[in-house]
Amino acid sequence: MRRALSFVLSICLGLPLSLYAEAKKALEESQPTKGTLRVNSGSLGAMVVGEKIKMMLRDGTYAEGKVSSASLEEITLRVKKTEPKGRLARPEAVIPARSISVVYLKRRGSAAVPVVLGIGGFLGGMLVGALASGFYSSDGPTPAMLGATWGGAIGGAVAGGYGGAKIVEQTVTINVNPDN
Repeated sequence: MRRALSFVLSICLGLPLSLYAEAKKALEESQPTKGTLRVNSGSLGAMVVGEKIKMMLRDGTYAEGKVSSASLEEITLRVKKTEPKGRLARPEAVIPARSISVVYLKRRGSAAVPVVLGIGGFLGGMLVGALASGFYSSDGPTPAMLGATWGGAIGGAVAGGYGGAKIVEQTVTINVNPDN
């Protein structure tokens, strides 16, 4: 459905098919891992080092932050938030990998999709703004017409870029087995 919608938008907005093909290829190649993974605690560190994560520990503690380093036995987290507050040391906490139950990891795909949708939104918004304001009247353009045209263009670009960014963002759930 998503591919069909993007193809229809590219045709309607007059985008060259090469841009559509480039965005489609980038979206397919850069799709982050989807869904739920199950890993052993010793394998977790290699998957999350350098990433911003949210995690639940086996004792019910929720933690959020960026993984600064990891080994087979432990993960060092730059703590941003914990529930209950103060449960983990700040600014960095060393967490045994065996004590982690679930990790939520957000991954982003290619930047080509938001860029292409932003361009499409800009062109489409400009066209709709021009048509809605009667830009092509016999009196010529007025400041209100120009404002509607550029307002539509900017609004379309922002909406297209934001929507494209959300399309390529995915959350990966990692269930951690305590055995190595």
